[in-house]
Amino acid sequence: MTNKYRGELKVNLNNKEYNTRLTLDGIMRIEETTGKPILKLANDLMNSQLSMTDIVSVMTIAFRGGSNDFKQKEVGDILFNAGMIESMRVCAEVITNTITGGTKEEDEKKQEEVSSQTD
Repeated sequence: MTNKYRGELKVNLNNKEYNTRLTLDGIMRIEETTGKPILKLANDLMNSQLSMTDIVSVMTIAFRGGSNDFKQKEVGDILFNAGMIESMRVCAEVITNTITGGTKEEDEKKQEEVSSQTD
């Protein structure tokens, strides 16, 4: 189970699930590596202006934070095999989850799970 408030998120690439997690330290490393603030990265993603280099950098840190011991080349291969559009989508999910703490749908699902456990 993931905890969106800790930046955790399960993502699916090529029909395989991966745990991701961005911590404050991870966000700072992303900003240092890309030379862009996290909100600028999100904006660039929305405008389809984020390079694959930046996407691989973000996802490498996110995968490692999710307890996957991947080298950057391995992450690049996973993303390349998934395709550019899918890679951008997943990267956007990870960044959005980190910025917002998840979606309203996730909040509602969590509340339903808690309710069913107490009924």
